[in-house]
Amino acid sequence: GDPSSVTAHGVFRAIQASAFERWGADSLDGRTVAIQGLGSVGHHLAGRPYWPERDPKNSNLFLEGSESWASSEGESDYYASLKCFRHLVIEGQGMNLAIESPELTGYPQTEFTFAKSNCDQSFTKSEDQEICLRASLAGYTAGRIFKGMASKEISLKTPTTNVVSKLDFRHPAGQCRADTYFQGALCRVTYRDRKDKDDPNYNTCNEKNNDKVGIRPRCWYKPS
Repeated sequence: GDPSSVTAHGVFRAIQASAFERWGADSLDGRTVAIQGLGSVGHHLAGRPYWPERDPKNSNLFLEGSESWASSEGESDYYASLKCFRHLVIEGQGMNLAIESPELTGYPQTEFTFAKSNCDQSFTKSEDQEICLRASLAGYTAGRIFKGMASKEISLKTPTTNVVSKLDFRHPAGQCRADTYFQGALCRVTYRDRKDKDDPNYNTCNEKNNDKVGIRPRCWYKPS
């Protein structure tokens, strides 16, 4: 069956445990929490490129050239910072979901400065710059978690040089995922228009439009 509800409860309990560790109480009243990662929701909404269909004769294999309902892992990461996080913060202002947390602390100064400089160049409004900065640093943190036992540290300043020969629909490595969150945060397209499920370039930053910033990293994405 679908384990989403159990997973969601586990995430909620983990947030409470984190709150207790940070503030000495597990109550979330008056606090704002951003979850960087969309799971099944992102896979439904993010659009192309999709996972391929599994081979009905062998579930460990995939059918070349087929498409399932689920967006690829990298695309879901890109969608999270490109659309979902911005929508949550901006549209959530009336529901007290807007970012009203203290100054960002605990990040390496070099990462903070680099992310802020890039966000300030991409956006002119202070609110957009702030959202970009927070999404970028959340992506940096997620990348550090996803890197697992890899020895090389994650950094927004040193994106991976890996280039795929074809679309990698599986979970990218930690640095690649941090790069993806960062580029999604830097893309200037509106969050209001959903991505087109058929056109991977619609309402995104992409090479077809000669965009230089905010495009999907080639460490998992291969333009068709």
